[in-house]
Amino acid sequence: MPYGRILPTSQPRQKYFTMTTSDESLKRSYRQDWINKLLSIITLCAISGGICLGLIVEKSGSKAWSILGLVGLIVLLIPKERGKLNPFPQALKYWLYICAAVFFTACLSWWANGLDPEQARALGSPMGKFLLTLLTVPALLLCYRSYSRLFTQTVVASCIAGAILSGFHALCEIFQWTFFGDQFSRKTWRADGVVNAIYFGNIALMLGTISAISLYQNWQEKKWIWVFFAVNGATFGIIGSVLSLSRGGWLAGLILTSLFFFILLIKGKVKLLFLFSLLLVSALFASYFFSHEGMLKKRFQNTYENISQFDPKNSETSIGYRLRMWLQAIENIKESPFFGSGPDSFAFINPDPDPSLSIESEYYHAHNDYLNTLSNTGITGFIPLVFLYSMPLLYFTRKLFFSTSHQWPLSGACIVVLYACFSLTDVMFYRSVGTIYFLLLIPLFMILCDHNKSNDPNGMRST
Repeated sequence: MPYGRILPTSQPRQKYFTMTTSDESLKRSYRQDWINKLLSIITLCAISGGICLGLIVEKSGSKAWSILGLVGLIVLLIPKERGKLNPFPQALKYWLYICAAVFFTACLSWWANGLDPEQARALGSPMGKFLLTLLTVPALLLCYRSYSRLFTQTVVASCIAGAILSGFHALCEIFQWTFFGDQFSRKTWRADGVVNAIYFGNIALMLGTISAISLYQNWQEKKWIWVFFAVNGATFGIIGSVLSLSRGGWLAGLILTSLFFFILLIKGKVKLLFLFSLLLVSALFASYFFSHEGMLKKRFQNTYENISQFDPKNSETSIGYRLRMWLQAIENIKESPFFGSGPDSFAFINPDPDPSLSIESEYYHAHNDYLNTLSNTGITGFIPLVFLYSMPLLYFTRKLFFSTSHQWPLSGACIVVLYACFSLTDVMFYRSVGTIYFLLLIPLFMILCDHNKSNDPNGMRST
């Protein structure tokens, strides 16, 4: 038998250590195989940790993102692993160009405004997260091509588990349940996890939506275990969103639910339409049942009063402040339309706040991603933001017409639509947690759509 033969798996692994120098190529093959497995395991752990724990464990998302960036750097430094990325999907290339453009336009605005040291901090976080995408995407792509089935199951299970954990965490906060430590025992008037309440509710709703789409797909394929967990994920995701009292998330959820039900009605999926209607009603009823002291009723009443009594000069309510911040952002845009006033430069300060009100009087973002971006980085920064939403939305929409499985393109499209709606009433890219979830989930579902690329000859072309 010639040298260089592949050893049967029944032979002891000590054979590796007793190989002669003529077997160096086989040694390298073993070593590269183990490196690939190790990098894939780390990548899968980072994906699951970032998605599952991002809302309930402090800085877990940032740590997972940094780990993925480190893995991606190692992949690019090892020629053998880097070669596995070829052919690199064309759509992912465009995505990387857009993410890099977001960072570099922020740098351009910083330069145009005199290289202010105070503004430089925004270039590290969250803007630096966009640049790190150049490293994280290769790590995700290599893991998918090495262990596609495990990669797929990890993404779906992480989204479902994240939705369940967010809803359960919301219940723990509202009712002071003391599971898993003291951080659950504090009582609050709205659920916020370890992040801002708006981010918590919006992302919980997004994870619940992905769970609902998983329910749709697995119901058709009769995978009843996955259906069971997906039902819980969708339910707890809605509970987390409702108990966070994030009104912008509710509006986005209403828009998306209407579109989703319309699609089911057009396709004639009567049973699934009934199932999702029952699921939605049950989740909303559970949210109302678990809410305390009429919190939901008060929230709706306050919203109506804030809008009806708005004064552009003196309104000191949550909605009133938002409208005043938007008016100020528009004035800032008029002053510096092309490069803006610099990264993280927006500031709204009420000169004469009412001390009897608990609302904050200082805000350093415009509570609207579009106006905030135009105010800070001008038109040059706004253009990449438009492509950040439009490019993946067009890609996922195209995939919907060619893929045999609608789960991945539909999930990706829903993420884009939800974030675009969230951005109308808040700044999802102001903090790291909102930035990381978007920058992680979009390429994940773009990679999963590549699983069905044979059905679309012009879809995810490779170069």
